[in-house]
Amino acid sequence: MKYERINDYAFIGEDHTTIKVVIDNTTYKSCAMCDSFYPIDGHNTKYCPDCRKKANSIKTSTRQNK
Repeated sequence: MKYERINDYAFIGEDHTTIKVVIDNTTYKSCAMCDSFYPIDGHNTKYCPDCRKKANSIKTSTRQNK
């Protein structure tokens, strides 16, 4: 996902719902499911650690139902 710069420390995603913020050289991102902020630790993180398990199970069940 590409981000558009709002100011020096805040960016908004191309879907206009995800937000990325830099505070004290730590990057925080909003979760796509619950909209809470979490520090990103990987390259492609979309969900917070709490929602990651739920999102994986939803995607797996959708894939198996096809």
